[in-house]
Amino acid sequence: MSDRRLPRRRILASVITGASAMALGPTAGRVVIASALASGSPEPQAAGIPQNALGKTGLKVPRLMQGTSMDFGVGLLRYTYEQGVTFWDTADSYGNGNSERIIGTFLERSGLRKKITIITKAGMDDLEVQCDPKTLSRELQKSLERLRTDYVDLFFLHNAVGMDPFTAELRATVDQLKKSGKIRFFGFSTHAGTLADQLTRAARLGWVDAILFRYNFRLCGDDQLNRAIDAAKSAGIGLMAMKTQASAVSFQGKVDAFRTKGYTSHQAVLKAVWNDQRIDAAVSEMSNVQQIDQNVAAARDPTRLGAAQIEELERYAAETSHLYCRGCDDLCRRGLNRPVPVGDLLRFLMYHDAYGDEARARRLYAELPPEQVSLEGLDLSGASKECPFGLDVAGLLTRASRVLKG
Repeated sequence: MSDRRLPRRRILASVITGASAMALGPTAGRVVIASALASGSPEPQAAGIPQNALGKTGLKVPRLMQGTSMDFGVGLLRYTYEQGVTFWDTADSYGNGNSERIIGTFLERSGLRKKITIITKAGMDDLEVQCDPKTLSRELQKSLERLRTDYVDLFFLHNAVGMDPFTAELRATVDQLKKSGKIRFFGFSTHAGTLADQLTRAARLGWVDAILFRYNFRLCGDDQLNRAIDAAKSAGIGLMAMKTQASAVSFQGKVDAFRTKGYTSHQAVLKAVWNDQRIDAAVSEMSNVQQIDQNVAAARDPTRLGAAQIEELERYAAETSHLYCRGCDDLCRRGLNRPVPVGDLLRFLMYHDAYGDEARARRLYAELPPEQVSLEGLDLSGASKECPFGLDVAGLLTRASRVLKG
């Protein structure tokens, strides 16, 4: 039996021990971002970042991806490209389309479109859009216009609402979009509690090319999810991880095992994901040069986590399991007497607390209908009782309401 199907301890324990520590931190002679566009179009330093085949698509991509849902500019994209991170993830909803517009500006000015692999997504949590292929096609056209390109490498349903949208009509639309040259490959993203079922069913469909899904060191030992990942991998689906940090920032400064190797906690959890050979790439929200430098250093480093680092991650995951929301809010919402977007609120709270992206968290919170996020007069205790992982859902929702209102 392959070690890919073993529990977390044995998945993470198949490492190269005794390897030398990697050199981390800021790179020497860091470029000045403000003048990046004036520096010509140098080749990216891609040789240092391992390239993986993205499923059976034929695409070769760096294992580190640039996420673009945060605030960024053209200069940062230039720097990202120069460091060899040539795989970018965006969506029509990021910044109300501004993420795509900024990428489009970069592509137009730099002439580097063919050297960058781009994912864009549409229909965020919107079953009406996701289940209407004609609407989805119109949304794609808008994205192409904002990106200033005539095609995207991958087009995804954004946070797919189960597998209901994957109909024969959608498949026909996907085939037509491929034939027209507007998309090369198709798939979906998901961070829902149903992601194991989604991966399994996608593998059976036979026409899903790639999936971007929530995966991190806390989930390595989930047997059901591991079986689903195996099924998707066997079907030739390209697999990309997101939400890799999993609130890891809260142990920053507490783990000597990582510091002695030269890893920060953010680098450590990325390397934990890369230890899983089934994962082709991992997306990271890198919003400044320091974050790019650190993650690129981790991606370039050939060593894996040693036994001490693995033990630390396992201990931390076990001790804080009751604090980590797995996105299965279809369960905890049963304890509430009216609909509340629990998964969204706790995800925004993660952006606020774990990622330190307070502005983004509050913006996303403000975009939700007030009647949905209001907790006034609502007994939250039932949600805590329904959580199978023992989360204090009531306390987390109360905190989310308090800190995200701004």
